[in-house]
Amino acid sequence: MTGVTAHKISKHITFLANDVAGTLTAGVSPVHPKPILLLLPWLGSRPQAIAKYCEIYFRTGFDVLVVESEVSQFLWPRWGLEYGGHVLELLESERFSQRPLLVHAFSIGGYTFAQVLVHVAKDTQRYQGLTNRIRGHIYDSLVMGSLEHMAN
Repeated sequence: MTGVTAHKISKHITFLANDVAGTLTAGVSPVHPKPILLLLPWLGSRPQAIAKYCEIYFRTGFDVLVVESEVSQFLWPRWGLEYGGHVLELLESERFSQRPLLVHAFSIGGYTFAQVLVHVAKDTQRYQGLTNRIRGHIYDSLVMGSLEHMAN
């Protein structure tokens, strides 16, 4: 993607900084920081598919934080909860903590975001800043319930 700088944060997390001039970021300032899209794609999504969604958000002035999930995080909820905690720490880090947030989750990515919300629910006062920064949620083809529930 031209005009975008990729920063690999971990094996499954990449921050894509939108450097394209002419995007709708005229009002960006320390008082009004650039928004971030938290993109949580489906299991096995290809980079080309993720790029198509990123392009939509780049055109409207967003940076994109892509958080990919593994099936093991769904099969062993303790691992998913741990990963959700890691994602939450990242969203609360100095790099991202003041920026408006839009969540777009597909399939297992919705499960991963739900694990983030489990941590938030345990200490709503501590994470009030994060919840106040969330401007919207988009969910597509969510994973529902357990493996047994999905098989029926």
